[in-house]
Amino acid sequence: MNIPPEALAELGSIENIVAVKQANPDLSESLRLREISDLGLYAGNDDMLLDVVKMGGWGGICVSSHVAGERMRRVVELFRAGDVAGAEALDAELASLYKSLFITTNPIPVKCALELLGLPAGRLRLPMVEANDDERAAIATELRRQQLL
Repeated sequence: MNIPPEALAELGSIENIVAVKQANPDLSESLRLREISDLGLYAGNDDMLLDVVKMGGWGGICVSSHVAGERMRRVVELFRAGDVAGAEALDAELASLYKSLFITTNPIPVKCALELLGLPAGRLRLPMVEANDDERAAIATELRRQQLL
């Protein structure tokens, strides 16, 4: 559910609410929140990470960070160090990973990716099922392309 920036700003006045994970791709709402509140802002969609950091956000709570967390952290570090071009280039390299980990309903793709990487991911519960052969192949191809597998 999307909560309007004004309501989030009001919630931010509560002492123990210090940040929000914003997954609304309408970046104007995140920008509006930054204008009216000092509430911390985290990107909730992988492809919003750099945009949110550019507007003063704190980082991201992202699916792809489970398999490329160090590289995503590097995007943030490069931007904060003033290397905007480097941050943009690395984020662009990661764009196809972001997309591949959303080829079907999450957490199916990320659990498949973790399994391919030999990491424990736990089992899915019905009604979710394992990635099909095509999805698994696409995820594996992208992990190899990213030099993660």
